[in-house]
Amino acid sequence: MSMDLSVLDMHKNHFHGNIPATFPVGNKLSTLNLRDNQLEGALPNSLSNCKELKVLDLGNNNFRWLGTLPKLQVLSLRSNNLQGNIRVQKLSFSSLRILDLSNNNFTGSLPARLFNNLRGLELQMLRILSVFTTIDLSSNNFQGQIPQVIGDLIALRGLNLSHNSLQGQISEAWPNLTVLESLDLPGNKLDGDISQQPAALSYLSVFNVSHNHLVGNIPRGKQFGTFDNRCYTGNSGLCGFPLSESCGTNELSQPVPQPELDQEDNEEIFSGFTWTAVLIGCRCGMARPTVIYSDKEQNKYES
Repeated sequence: MSMDLSVLDMHKNHFHGNIPATFPVGNKLSTLNLRDNQLEGALPNSLSNCKELKVLDLGNNNFRWLGTLPKLQVLSLRSNNLQGNIRVQKLSFSSLRILDLSNNNFTGSLPARLFNNLRGLELQMLRILSVFTTIDLSSNNFQGQIPQVIGDLIALRGLNLSHNSLQGQISEAWPNLTVLESLDLPGNKLDGDISQQPAALSYLSVFNVSHNHLVGNIPRGKQFGTFDNRCYTGNSGLCGFPLSESCGTNELSQPVPQPELDQEDNEEIFSGFTWTAVLIGCRCGMARPTVIYSDKEQNKYES
């Protein structure tokens, strides 16, 4: 491999077998896209020589887990038949901003260290919006409670933990996620009184807590007046608009009007790269972000 190669995109081919151990020390590779192939096995140790790697998309293959890549910002390992517990080394991905491990067979609890290593924890919010950060761990077999540390990821815009076996209550720390736009938690075992805490998430446009064990009044006001009953179905203890079950109080028959949400810049330039997030789906449906990556020469990376 050329030492000066910066972008290697070989997605949607019919490659199979292992990745050759051809990543030399001191290479300048910043983007590696091998998704939608038939690759398998362990990732080569020489991949750790890619110190400048920022985008790594290995989705829809059959890879094993990988080690330490300190500058990695985008990691997609969805649909790779990964199994077992996630074991995270200290500072494995200290610059990570976008994490997609959906549609695997991970088990055990969600390790707090995984989220501690996300760069969103360290960002200073100098503007209303910052670098798009999203976590998608949907369709695995994670158990236990949602780590409290997620509430400290102040740049987080999309969180999808749907279709696992997570338990406990929705965290009271989530009001810190002031720019969160998409929250998907359906198909878990979350319980307790549905908190008023999500009502503080004024940017929230996609919200789904269906098919859990939640009880109590559905939050009122702001954007919560726009979510339909599909967002809450499958929780026998929930009541209030938009469900037909009354909470036995003097409820309004119509939702509280939604204020205009600030639609300022949905882009932020960070270190020469542009990230644009497009949320796809209905108001309460699961949303998978589409991330468009480009450098100054307009090379594009799409997931």
